Order: sequence, then structure tokens, then C-alpha cells
Amino acid sequence: MAGSVLEALSARCFYRLEDWWTYELCYQKHVRQFHREKDVLTDEYLLGVYDPDSADTDPLQGETNHVNSGRYVKESYTEGDACDLTGGKRQTEVRYVCSEGGQESVLSIKEPSTCHYVLTVAVPGLCQLPIFRAKAELVTQIVCHPIAAPAA
Repeated sequence: MAGSVLEALSARCFYRLEDWWTYELCYQKHVRQFHREKDVLTDEYLLGVYDPDSADTDPLQGETNHVNSGRYVKESYTEGDACDLTGGKRQTEVRYVCSEGGQESVLSIKEPSTCHYVLTVAVPGLCQLPIFRAKAELVTQIVCHPIAAPAA
């Protein structure tokens, strides 16, 4: 189910400009960070290459992850460029979330720990899947009745 929705992202790349850096996600290919000045690429880091072993064939068959009470489908992008601060390889977790209206886009990029990134992508098509729909809250109606005044 989610797999077929996400397949619509095939052969597409998404970009987000954050301050000095531009971030690029090419679906199930790579995540990179770069800076360009007047059509000249001045800095570039590979933040990870798609790791097919990290993906379920249909992520919604397994456990769906929760963040801030929202659901998302996760993919891992590993084996990025070496991190000069840790000596390890850069890696990125991509989270696909339901986002009503609009179109597919990168909502945010965070670096919760050195050279480990979390990229969140809005995918309106996920909102059509039952597991991504918000559960209706059970509302209990309260009926109030006046209290009779005490007899004088």
C-alpha cells in the first residue's frame, strides 16, 4: 500500500534550501548537501546512499513509526561521506509523512547528532491510507441540568 504510494516518487529529486546549504533527496538513490555560488558547486557532502535492506517491501505491513503522534514510513540512507568530527560515515533517516493538500516536498532537515540526519518528506498520497488517517476522537456529550433552589 504505502509502497505503491511512494513509488510515485521514483526518478524524482526533492530540494530544500536551509541557510547556506541546499539538501537534495533523490528517491531511493541518495541524499546530499551542497552549496552553489553562481552555478559553481563550492561544497558537497554525500549524506547517504539508499540502503534497500532497511526498507520493508510494504512498510505498513510492519510497525509504523510514531513521532509527535504522527505516523511515518522510514528509509535509511547510509555509507555517506566520512564525517571529519566522528570518523564515521554520514547517514540519513528519511521519514515520509502524511501531509494534506499541496504536493510532495521536503518539510525539514535536522541533525540530531553529529553527521546523523533526519529528513522529513510530505507525501499527500499517504493520507489516503487508513493507517495514516487520524482516529476520530470519541466525544462524550455532557448534559447539565439546573439544580433546584432550596425551599425557603
